[in-house]
Amino acid sequence: MSDKKITIVVPARLESQRLKKKLLLSNTGKPLIVHTLENLKPLSELANIFLVTDSEEIKNVSKNHCDEVYFSTVECKSGTERICNMLDKIHTEWVLNVQADEPEIDVEDLKKLIASCTAQSDKFEMATIGSKFTDAETFQNPNAVKVVVDKNNKAMYFSRSVIPHSQNFNCDGVYHHIGIYAYKIELLKRWNSLPEGILEKEEKLEQLRALENSISILVKPVSCAHKGIDTQEDYDAFTKRELKKVNVR
Repeated sequence: MSDKKITIVVPARLESQRLKKKLLLSNTGKPLIVHTLENLKPLSELANIFLVTDSEEIKNVSKNHCDEVYFSTVECKSGTERICNMLDKIHTEWVLNVQADEPEIDVEDLKKLIASCTAQSDKFEMATIGSKFTDAETFQNPNAVKVVVDKNNKAMYFSRSVIPHSQNFNCDGVYHHIGIYAYKIELLKRWNSLPEGILEKEEKLEQLRALENSISILVKPVSCAHKGIDTQEDYDAFTKRELKKVNVR
């Protein structure tokens, strides 16, 4: 039993739709999944760091960069479902789901999210982060998910569409949602039994399942959005940034 209140879990699926086996790409000198795990290392004093994967290759390259690696062969629709299949290994109050293709997520933002979870544990079962939009083009992009919040930063709705109707990208109470989630472990224990929601199907956003089942989600504002690695272009840009760091040193 851990005395830490939160466990970080990185679900890592081998196959991806837009960039084949992206977590194993190593043009920087190390696999992408290793970059993600190394970025999380400063959080090891606050949280256990686990990885769950469906790939022996990912397991082998990751095992020396986190506390534990678990292998799951169960077919899952999302990272959240994959985490739900290993809950017997987790003994903390909160679980933080960090995407495996987010090697540049700001650790300070994750610390803020962790602090908010533990401070408001009696009010929320789920939490995430969001940043203000900085331009209209991103705001209008359906791949940039929007979340509207109430005065207490409780999520009211997530959408791929432009919200609110005014189309003002700098509107108060509207954030660019960043796909990092924290869950109370008791919520995860019943997550797979929650019915898939109508809005979840329409928007293709799993967090709407929570709202459609009256689960409160805290949205912690952070300074800026962090782009994950989805395409070859994303990965090439990330590689250039990493190699530039090495050359500077």
